[in-house]
Amino acid sequence: MGQKPTELTPYQSPAHYFGAELRHWRTRRGLSHAALGKALNYHPTFIGMIERAERTPDRLIAEALDRVLETGETFTRLWPLLHADRMQTSTSRHVQEPDVSGSQLYGGIDPELLTTEGLALLMALDRRGFLRGGAALLTAGPSMSLAAPTSASTRSRRSVSPEAVGNFARQLSEHHSTDNMLGPQRLMTTIHEQTLLIDQLRRDATGDTRSGLLQVGTRYLEFLGWLHQDAGDAAAALAWCDRAVEWAQEAQDDAMVSFVLMRKANQAVGQGDLGRAIGLAQAAQRRQNVPVSTVHVLALQQEAQAHAAVGDPVACLGKLDEAEALVSKMEYVESDPARGRYCDMSLYLSIKRAACHLELGQARESINGYRQVLAELPAEYHRDRGQYLTQLAEAYAQAGEPEQACAYAEEALVIAAETGSQRTIADLRGLRTTLLQWATVPAVSNLDEHLAAFS
Repeated sequence: MGQKPTELTPYQSPAHYFGAELRHWRTRRGLSHAALGKALNYHPTFIGMIERAERTPDRLIAEALDRVLETGETFTRLWPLLHADRMQTSTSRHVQEPDVSGSQLYGGIDPELLTTEGLALLMALDRRGFLRGGAALLTAGPSMSLAAPTSASTRSRRSVSPEAVGNFARQLSEHHSTDNMLGPQRLMTTIHEQTLLIDQLRRDATGDTRSGLLQVGTRYLEFLGWLHQDAGDAAAALAWCDRAVEWAQEAQDDAMVSFVLMRKANQAVGQGDLGRAIGLAQAAQRRQNVPVSTVHVLALQQEAQAHAAVGDPVACLGKLDEAEALVSKMEYVESDPARGRYCDMSLYLSIKRAACHLELGQARESINGYRQVLAELPAEYHRDRGQYLTQLAEAYAQAGEPEQACAYAEEALVIAAETGSQRTIADLRGLRTTLLQWATVPAVSNLDEHLAAFS
């Protein structure tokens, strides 16, 4: 006997009404959550969450629901009401929600490890000293130290289980998923503490265990760089990536060295240092050996984006074509540092093409590319959806369509508020420059008012 569907309350809020309408049309068409999810390229759980008002769809999903369920424009017409309610809620949360320190967030419980006997061990650490060390790392720049507060002369050596390496690796995979859904702010404290803990253990470990801790620690360091980049702290992002390269070289992990060089090229594009970006992307390609992995394709795409920013369409599109040719040759590599960090490479290549078209001033091509990407992007890439909506808004602005630009920018702003992505907020502020010529258009003034809440 099937489980009884959750009773819906359509008049509780616009989101509840939208969800009730979705269940009505889905059942009317005889579709299960799985069948509708397959038609939309979304997980069935996500469909159920929309029906229960636990997740709010963006405009493209509303349009897709109308198309698949053949409703006319039911969901497209409902979406502005849904979005307005969501915007009000998210802005209120952004302004009123207090900061949460590490001790509040984790209740004073320190990271768990496995002992040599396989039992859970709570590490006894001086939290104030520990966090003081972490704060110093964020302000010390490229020469910052990962040393824990306790000196080597006053602490006893700790026996380190080889199982700790796998434990940290599994946790990092979950952290990647959390970042995709929730953004950087909720992870900062956790990743800082775990990275410092890995460094403590590395100092006591020997042989293969030490090598394994170096490898997994390199991935935590690079991830810290990414979190700070998305949170808008370019200096800290660069410093953490510099340290990641150092650890990767010590671990003789050439794939990770290439991956971090590619990430540093991405940071250089953001800083406008385009010559350095091209050089770093090329260096990432030179360091790689067979088999062909995700990192090869990413490095080519990153070089293409830098060429686009320089204004060289021939070099840009040539590198994108090289990347596309490599996608079919990629082999599964267990230690691939990019595994789990990106969506399907063919889809990601489409994202980069759309981005390059935008950089090259080809607004219509960029609009077509981003609309296709957003229709296919899996729901778990929530923070990235906000970034791509921002780029789509910029493309519409460049194409002379300010109302459409503002509509997608408003969607992106809600996601940025939910995920804490300062990178998206900064790009939305950049969009305002493009929209200045339409300052008297109501949609533009409304967007300015909403962005002002994040200043």
